[in-house]
Amino acid sequence: MIKLKDLLTEIAWTDDTLMMAAKRKIPISAPIMKKVIGDVNVSSFHITDIQNVGKIKSLVGKKKSISTFNTYGALASELKHGIGVKTKGGILLSIEGKLMASSFKDIMSQPDESGRRWISDHHLTDTFGVMDDYGIEGELGKNKTWKENYSNLSLGQITALTGKDKAAYIKIYIDTVTALLIKNKAKIKKEFGQAVTDNDGFWNEVVVSQIQIKDALILSDSVPMKFVWDKHPEKDTVSYYDLAKSAWGKKFISKKQIMSIVKKVTTGKVIWGKLTDMPGFIKSRGGSPHEPKISIGVVS
Repeated sequence: MIKLKDLLTEIAWTDDTLMMAAKRKIPISAPIMKKVIGDVNVSSFHITDIQNVGKIKSLVGKKKSISTFNTYGALASELKHGIGVKTKGGILLSIEGKLMASSFKDIMSQPDESGRRWISDHHLTDTFGVMDDYGIEGELGKNKTWKENYSNLSLGQITALTGKDKAAYIKIYIDTVTALLIKNKAKIKKEFGQAVTDNDGFWNEVVVSQIQIKDALILSDSVPMKFVWDKHPEKDTVSYYDLAKSAWGKKFISKKQIMSIVKKVTTGKVIWGKLTDMPGFIKSRGGSPHEPKISIGVVS
């Protein structure tokens, strides 16, 4: 269980985490999900950009998680064009890690400042029953401290709590939800503990921790790369990437510089490719990309 003293020393991130708890989000940190679904190794993929690819290396081997995918469908227009969900995109990474949660759709997990990820409670409504009466609220109501001090507070009242009360609020909430997840672990594992290779037409979500970054495919002809690569056929003359400042601004960079940046992050191959190489890259590494079937007929 989470320790109160640990929370009291991390007051810098309690507001963000406090709101996750106040809005009844579900925490899916590595320690919690290991108790629920066990150790499951998965391969998946993540799209990032030149500005953020170096930051991902800081997650290697750590319990902080990252949102990835291993399949996408016909409706995943941004992803198919090398555009990232939270970044500009242009760089496709092959990832291996420990599974924390997976779904055939994007479950829109959100990280807090400690690296713990949270998902909306409606994803587990069927598991916990009616959330307000029998699920989380019902379990929280069994805690005497919660019932006396924290039940029925508005968001404004919650944010006005003292630092000690905020920490206690978070601790009770996370401990309660963790106990519920463990109690329902058979159902949770069936829902989120499988290495799914299906999607709802867009892309699936696979949350992983303790990652290793294997190979990379640089999508040189993608829209994001026209703001970076000096030889892009549609190079944007207004917005560009400043390598020295690690920001969008001063000058474009070369293929050699881009390759060098990405090679520092990966342990395997770095491939200079195109968008048409993306399905093959993913498929050869265990993923399931959308591959449109085109039939050519004779017009009479």
